[in-house]
Amino acid sequence: MATDDQSDLLFSSYVSGYVNYSRSYGALANGATASGTANGNNAALNVLSGGGTVSGATANNLGVLLTSGTLNAASIQSGGAAVAAANGTISGATVASGGSMIVTQTGTITDPTVQGGGVVAAGAFTAKGQSFPAGGVISGGTFDVGATEMVSAASAYGGHFNGTQLLLNGATASGGLFEAGGQQIIGGYYLSSVDSTGGTTTKVSNVSGTESGWTANTAVASGASIQNGGTAYVLHGGTAVSGTVGSGGKEIVESGGRTLSLTVSGGTEIIESGGVASGSIVMSGGTVAVSSGGTTSNTTLGADGVEVVSSGGTAYATTISNGGTLSATSGGILTGTTTVSGGGTLVLGGANGNSTVNLAGTSFDQPASVVISAGTTNISETFTGWSDGDQIVFKGLTGTASSISFSDANHITFTLGGQTFTLNIVGVRDKFKFIDENGTTILETCFLTGTLVRMLSGYVPVEAIRPGDAIMVRVDNTFVSREVKWVGKSKAVVRSTAAYPDDAGYPVRIMKNALADGVPFKDMLVTPEHCLFIDGAFIPARMLVNGRNISYDTRYAVYDYYHVETEQHAVIEADGVLTETYLDTGNRKSFDCLSDSDVVKGYFEVSKDWVRDAAAPLVTSRDHVEPIYRAIESRNEVCLSDGEVRDSQVAWSHDPNLHLETAAGAVIRPVKQNGKNISFMLPPGLQKVFIVSRTARPVDAIGSFVDDRRELGVLIGNIGLMGGRNNCSLHAHLEPQDIPGWASYEADTARWTSGRAEVDLSSFPVDGFRMLNVEVVSTFSYREKAAEQKNSRSA
Repeated sequence: MATDDQSDLLFSSYVSGYVNYSRSYGALANGATASGTANGNNAALNVLSGGGTVSGATANNLGVLLTSGTLNAASIQSGGAAVAAANGTISGATVASGGSMIVTQTGTITDPTVQGGGVVAAGAFTAKGQSFPAGGVISGGTFDVGATEMVSAASAYGGHFNGTQLLLNGATASGGLFEAGGQQIIGGYYLSSVDSTGGTTTKVSNVSGTESGWTANTAVASGASIQNGGTAYVLHGGTAVSGTVGSGGKEIVESGGRTLSLTVSGGTEIIESGGVASGSIVMSGGTVAVSSGGTTSNTTLGADGVEVVSSGGTAYATTISNGGTLSATSGGILTGTTTVSGGGTLVLGGANGNSTVNLAGTSFDQPASVVISAGTTNISETFTGWSDGDQIVFKGLTGTASSISFSDANHITFTLGGQTFTLNIVGVRDKFKFIDENGTTILETCFLTGTLVRMLSGYVPVEAIRPGDAIMVRVDNTFVSREVKWVGKSKAVVRSTAAYPDDAGYPVRIMKNALADGVPFKDMLVTPEHCLFIDGAFIPARMLVNGRNISYDTRYAVYDYYHVETEQHAVIEADGVLTETYLDTGNRKSFDCLSDSDVVKGYFEVSKDWVRDAAAPLVTSRDHVEPIYRAIESRNEVCLSDGEVRDSQVAWSHDPNLHLETAAGAVIRPVKQNGKNISFMLPPGLQKVFIVSRTARPVDAIGSFVDDRRELGVLIGNIGLMGGRNNCSLHAHLEPQDIPGWASYEADTARWTSGRAEVDLSSFPVDGFRMLNVEVVSTFSYREKAAEQKNSRSA
């Protein structure tokens, strides 16, 4: 391919010269100076040559220092040169702008200091009318901005570059630090041409130009370090092996170039069309950008490592480790198996091919995430390894998934945000849930999968337990083996419109270390009614919720849960917590039986009850539960959460917003208050009114250790009605009868409302205005928003 486009030109230089060269010779000695002369297009070189060890020599314009021994601390000035031939060595030389050093055959140049405009070359070049054979080594050295190291059919080791290193014609380079303007150019097309005045033009590009004389090169660089401000260009025929691209560094792989086992740590690797990167390790803020036509293979993305595959680019067999991210934009192709380990993230922009995505090595503590970009519905990948906590995040979509169906065990179809999705997730039918987190809908594996139950063989995930397995049960403070009789599985669908999380059916998250050090030994999730065995009794998990180390996890929309039954109700251990086996109180038919047998067991047995059949008492009294609640609450600071729980911020008020409403919805506000007595002026003709207030549940206002989930408004004692000179006491609410809007009868001195309590006025018909006096014995702290929505029909 030929081009005149200068954008492909990576290096270009012009060095003036002469048409004819003559030479005069002298001996190379300590402190010697070589200087030649010029006349028009004719140059007379002064060549000082010799073996042995020489120090402090100087080459001025058209002077040449030629050594087959050792030349130390030479000074090469503008127009001057030094040559290490045969077994010669030049060590510690300084090369000024316009000066040059050349090494050939088995010679060596070590640790040169090359100023801007200076050149050090190794191998097959032509300079000052002389052609040099291949070979030679350049080792170390410092190259300022504008300085050049040219290696052709030779080798280079190390060096600190703010200038440029050119690797041509089979050259090899090992090591080297490139920063602050430093460039490494590997391979490509090379042109060296001499004009009619003897001047030499040198060009390097990734494509051949239109001039004659361009040649394709191969070259290999290994172990280079490209740091802040440094750039490496891997051109056609070039290979970079085992290098490092640090923060602020950049490596560009052009068409026909390739990298092997590159470490991108904070820097950037760009794979252009036709470029290939294999085995890159990306971490610590490093980025690999794959352009259209570029290819990466076997990339490993570590913590804070990112790979972005643009449309038309290809990523083959990428491994995404904890903290790594692979982002395939729309049309970016993933091939082979993409492995997303625990803590890794894969972002799909759609039309990304039909590769396999293996969610491998994940756990509830460290799940994998797949993010579906906004507007993406074409998801043809096959997802395997679907395990605890793994997430598929639907970016920009909120709400509840609907029309959920399965064509088989591995294909789920659903509608979300007006879009229909079909995903191929191996095993999804048996374990999935949708959650809403920070305005984004997420499909996850079911929460109880992976709960570890203590069995005779050790801890076993609950979903792997089957009838006939040996489970460890607690008997008189010791554990003994018992046979599993039955295992059931059911699916809970959260009622997200419910006013309270326990009514909605959200699971309860018990944080690691909540009950004691190492208990549980990881975050544990249970249904609200599931019981924990504490201080010799069973306590429902909902009664220990404190919003801190035991909370409702409101991220869940659908989840599976399991029950394990033994012949007798028993205490078992799950995630390090003492809990219960299944006690059939009449709900067995709501579970699917997990059994390898076709024999139906247990469905026709007589239901059991807690008093007669439980392994320990079920306690819900405040006196028993509150001390345990307080002890757990005090451990909040030592808890470590394995999962994120979103706590809602609830606004509370001591104001019950007490008022009356008529049957037509008109609001009557108090006219006066004297202590607990509140008075309302009633307009003529009313037959009934309603005492309206905010509501609260004792379980919320006092604490979950109070097993009272009634919606209560205010506690009303005496109600009196005054009209003219007549007084009447209304006491229907203090009698054991059901009245709309009143809580259940408890005593003849006062009764709670339910937020909108009916008061019948028909027994005291008086024309004109009347005064209703209400004794408010007690109130609560109220959830302002919830109460206003549920209990008042008008402002």
